[in-house]
Amino acid sequence: MDLDPPLLAAFTYAGSGSGDLVLEDIARRLARDGVRLAGMVQVNERRADRCRCDMILEDLATGSRTSISQDLGRTERGCRLDYGALEAAAAAAAAGLGRRPALMILSRFGKREAEGGGFRQVIEAAVSDGVPVLVGVSQAHVEVWRTFAGDYGFEIRSADEAEARGRR
Repeated sequence: MDLDPPLLAAFTYAGSGSGDLVLEDIARRLARDGVRLAGMVQVNERRADRCRCDMILEDLATGSRTSISQDLGRTERGCRLDYGALEAAAAAAAAGLGRRPALMILSRFGKREAEGGGFRQVIEAAVSDGVPVLVGVSQAHVEVWRTFAGDYGFEIRSADEAEARGRR
């Protein structure tokens, strides 16, 4: 397979959070096989005193974990993303490129990336460095992803999404 231009793949999924589990599993299996990885996977942690889980990003290059959730109280259901923590995690993911990984995995190309922030510049840097990227993209952000990725990207659909398309 010709990887020129560098590989830029989106794992697209329909359900909220379903992509996180798949990408975490892929990352764990590749790491066990000795593949040098960079990037971040989201590992949600349940809290008994909250109605929603905490969003935690795990750095695949170092194993360190960073919370990107704001604590808005026990019953709050609004957006809890801590933009500063997300940008710090993006900087850490970019630093992982210095280790010359075989692959970068990122849990999300979402709202922040659509707006120009989050992991968007990390993806650009990886592609510029010739590092293949696998990123999760929910159906809500697929069109923005397609515009961003252009001729460099292609999509891998989740089984749930492929099944839903087949019923239409």
